[in-house]
Amino acid sequence: SCGFVLEEQAYSSEYINSYGIDFISIAPNSFLSQEMRRLIELSEFMPNDSGEGLRINIRDEALNEEIFTLSLNNLPTEYEITYTVSFEVLLEGRVIRSLDTITLSRVYGFDLNNLIAKQRESLQIQRELARGLADRILQQL
Repeated sequence: SCGFVLEEQAYSSEYINSYGIDFISIAPNSFLSQEMRRLIELSEFMPNDSGEGLRINIRDEALNEEIFTLSLNNLPTEYEITYTVSFEVLLEGRVIRSLDTITLSRVYGFDLNNLIAKQRESLQIQRELARGLADRILQQL
């Protein structure tokens, strides 16, 4: 056994489905927007794009990658990826959860001799952070 466990979060759909759910984002094609759509669909929430139900409003999101550690030769050995989202929740057009910010980050090792693999790893981490943020947003409803 490798110890890997696939987890899918169960959300309370009864309350959400009594109103229907929608989300809007300043970046509709971002990793976070993709994950929000995926999780809403997987959770079988009743969609409501009229603005009359429950709406998650993604007001801001930022994805940053910075050098975390350097070698003795001043070459990067680790990078830190930070994904931050600010959102609010509205019900029938009224704010029921004021602006909240969530930040997730992860550090990964960097090797100049394996650049393509590390670029792929960076993209994978960005997707995983987006998945974590989307999950946390839906858990808070």
